[in-house]
Amino acid sequence: MDLIIDREELIRGLSRVQGIVERRTTNMALAHVLLSAEGNTLRLTATDTMVSLVADYVARVERPGEISVDAQNLFQVAKHLPEPTVHLKTEAGNRLAIESGKSEFHLVGMSAEDYPPLPSRDDQAALGVSGTTLHRLIIETLYAVCLDDSRYGLNGAHLEEITSESGEARVRMVTPVSSPWVDRCSFPARRSMKFVSCVMAMKGLGRLRLASARPRSRPRV
Repeated sequence: MDLIIDREELIRGLSRVQGIVERRTTNMALAHVLLSAEGNTLRLTATDTMVSLVADYVARVERPGEISVDAQNLFQVAKHLPEPTVHLKTEAGNRLAIESGKSEFHLVGMSAEDYPPLPSRDDQAALGVSGTTLHRLIIETLYAVCLDDSRYGLNGAHLEEITSESGEARVRMVTPVSSPWVDRCSFPARRSMKFVSCVMAMKGLGRLRLASARPRSRPRV
């Protein structure tokens, strides 16, 4: 892998990764971010096996490739680079070289093949809602999510697609200890082909709340 990317673009991507990766884990791969370069894109992938993030950023790719490195270490290096552009290049022994101006760093990484696989995604099972709608839905139910981590079904929210009496497709979010008003709360959505329902973990709800707050966002769940 050999590419050049804007420093602020790299920092922006790595900052979003920090809320996903596990800092204290016996599985070192969960503390890593997977860097994948292809075409004109650098893809950052992070997961803790419950919540995953995949984001693409514009880069000038000289040689495609993949490597995973410690997300926190790479983030700290990127924040202190002196020049507006960054040169990332893989070296022998699963090492990543980071160059910017007169600064040069080398991080020991892992093979991309050792990175945990992400679950497959079915685009036909996606439910389209506006960012404003999803953000409001999460805000009005997040306070009622149970914090009992030992029971997965209770430490999240149940998101489902329903049909109103008028035949309109709507999305509803229900939490186990929510009030009757929250249980009845639903908003318009673009009907999907396969989406029925799913349970969203507390950590995932928090990240989705931040993503849906961005202007002109159009999430697909």
